Amino acid sequence: MARDAGAKEVPAQLLATGLTRRRLLQAATAGAAGAALPLVADGRVDAAGHQLPKYLRNGRFGIGVHWTPSVGVCPERFGAIADSGFNLLLSAGTDGDVASSQVLDLAHQFKLRCIARTPELTRLATLRGAALPPRTEWPGLVADAIEPFVAHPAVVGFHLDDETHADVFGRQAYLVDLLRSQAPEHLSLIGLMPTDTAPGRLRAADFADYLQQFSQVSVPVVSAGRIPTQVDGGDQTAFVNWATARADARRRSVPLWGTLPATGADGQAIALRELLWRANVALAYGATSVTFAGEVTDESLGAVKSVNRQWLQPVGDELAMMRSESVGHTDGRSGDEEFRPDGWIGAVEGSPVIVGSFTSRLRRDRRWSLVVNERHDCAASVTVRFGAGVHRVARFDPADEEYRPVPGQVTAGRNSVRFGLRPGAAVLLRMSRGR
Repeated sequence: MARDAGAKEVPAQLLATGLTRRRLLQAATAGAAGAALPLVADGRVDAAGHQLPKYLRNGRFGIGVHWTPSVGVCPERFGAIADSGFNLLLSAGTDGDVASSQVLDLAHQFKLRCIARTPELTRLATLRGAALPPRTEWPGLVADAIEPFVAHPAVVGFHLDDETHADVFGRQAYLVDLLRSQAPEHLSLIGLMPTDTAPGRLRAADFADYLQQFSQVSVPVVSAGRIPTQVDGGDQTAFVNWATARADARRRSVPLWGTLPATGADGQAIALRELLWRANVALAYGATSVTFAGEVTDESLGAVKSVNRQWLQPVGDELAMMRSESVGHTDGRSGDEEFRPDGWIGAVEGSPVIVGSFTSRLRRDRRWSLVVNERHDCAASVTVRFGAGVHRVARFDPADEEYRPVPGQVTAGRNSVRFGLRPGAAVLLRMSRGR
């Protein structure tokens, strides 16, 4: 199995504190039997023996958006959300009031699943000081907080915190365990800080220490910190974020979730090719769900809808229940973190790309690879050379969700195929052994 790869180098602000990518990944994989654990191990049980909640076993790729009061509770708005390719609504609900009930009912009407946020759970997850109730009262408080939500068909989990701090991990660990015991089929969502966050804001010595402390929280999904909005196609912080969160998810054998920007760095509509690139990086690193950060404006909706419906949803669904075996960059600047050839792909030549490889428990004679243009500001041309044992290669067509043989079928003596990739684009290949 190829060794995992991620960022090609660590940003200067991390190096300045002595925090290397290797140390980040060591913290993320601390306690694991080895760095080659699959993501997710079998799609049903995590490394601690907990059964994953039902939503995480449904085989669908989640595309989320935050509900805010500005979204309102009108059917037309919820219909537009669903029509744009979203299937998950975050932060929906307050404490069981009428508005919350309307939000959940409309979400259910338009087949949107909800991760609810309640004031009581947020208080227990984030409040500091003497205002916190004693632990003996927590089971009753949690039961009362979730009671209006657990029976609703739209609700699949509870949103506890975003960009959480290390000084609340102890109580969050207890809260997650309580929720698992009282609502085992509902997930608990806690968003991590980005890897470049200052230690004072982390409330930890550095990000490696922060991640090590977070290991006490037995979350059913690792939610990567927000990815920077002002990037070019070779941004390193984005790759460090994904690599670090992926390593932690592998250690736990739980799914990896991430964040995509709803707007560009200047607050304006995000370019379609940049949004497509971000989506493809998430897929290559093995994410099984992404959430759009901020409000999806009318100006951004066209690009978001196009990426969601024409690429992210069909390709995400295809990969959602597979094992993410490896991810690597081919540009040669990342030393032992670069793409490593194996028996399926012997070499990748040409423009810099990211190669994410996946396997299925049901088909050991096949391997899937997502080949992503590493940049969203220029096109790429790449030649993939397959291993001698690969006899058939097909390309996934998201339009009808079918695989078609690549031009010039791979046979003995001709085991390479050349692809052109638009800025930010990718190709999903399925390789087969045997005749």
